[in-house]
Amino acid sequence: SNEAGAGTVEFFPPRFWGLDPLFSAKLKLNIRDVLNLSPYPEFPGIYCIGNHPVLGVHVMGDVVSVREKSGPVIYDVDDGSGVVSCVQWRKTRESSEGIYQPGIGQLVSVLGTVDQFRDQRQLKVTAIIPEEDPNAEPCHWLEVEHLWRTVYSTSFTLPPGVTETGDQREVAAKPVKELVEEVLLGHLSSRNSIFTLSTLTGSDEVMGAVWEGVRSETGEGGRGEVERELRAVVKSLPGRGLVVPATDSATFELLCEKKHLFPVILDFIKHKLHHPRAATRGVPQEWIVEHVRGTQRLQHVPAAAVRAAIDHLEEASHIFSISEGTYKTVT
Repeated sequence: SNEAGAGTVEFFPPRFWGLDPLFSAKLKLNIRDVLNLSPYPEFPGIYCIGNHPVLGVHVMGDVVSVREKSGPVIYDVDDGSGVVSCVQWRKTRESSEGIYQPGIGQLVSVLGTVDQFRDQRQLKVTAIIPEEDPNAEPCHWLEVEHLWRTVYSTSFTLPPGVTETGDQREVAAKPVKELVEEVLLGHLSSRNSIFTLSTLTGSDEVMGAVWEGVRSETGEGGRGEVERELRAVVKSLPGRGLVVPATDSATFELLCEKKHLFPVILDFIKHKLHHPRAATRGVPQEWIVEHVRGTQRLQHVPAAAVRAAIDHLEEASHIFSISEGTYKTVT
């Protein structure tokens, strides 16, 4: 069987888990791997590969039984290496009209989180996706084997931006400009309002909130310095896609993934599914990113933000992946 983190590895507290590149990924595994995951030391209910905390997994296999319960539906999935119960709660099944429900014998991909119930390992389902390509399962096996050799077998280490002070690890102090931006975006998010750039730099409320936020974080930062950094940050917001035009070219609102990106992505995928290639293979991620950033309102939104929105739509079962990087809508 595959094992990661041979020898002594160092485990980190939860505040550092987000620094692990694998933390937010759905780790492709065989079912045997899921059944053999080790508990993360000192954190019951969390599992790990080596010292990588495991948040979500992606397995593939045949549905060998379907059990309807009052709350969930339980699919037992077998990939030849083991069998795992995949629990799909009824609320999840009904969250999107027409969501896929597999029958016995169907080859499926299951995305979910690892759970334990009555000493039995199981998956809490976030998405079940049909696999029609007969080559999908052997390709999954090969990819899992490759990931074990090249990725899972390496230990997670803290990146250079993190320092140690005795036994306490602390993130290196952020520059004032970064703190100003962080506090400003938090303030705008809490207000959920439309604004002009000049009102942000001229508002005593905004300036006071930013200044207090910086001082509480660092204990320093003169008001003049914070004011200069605030003007620079505000000026940069539109060009970096952090805010988008609202009612006209002079007014803006904070970029909201659910409000601004989800509808554009879903409409584009539905439209493109009329294309012969897309109808069979799905809509490539590159097409989606290019379309979103090709709209006047969203032209400055970073490609990474669009890709993250695509991932979140997939996690919410609004879209599913036909193959790596191509998508169809669920309904």
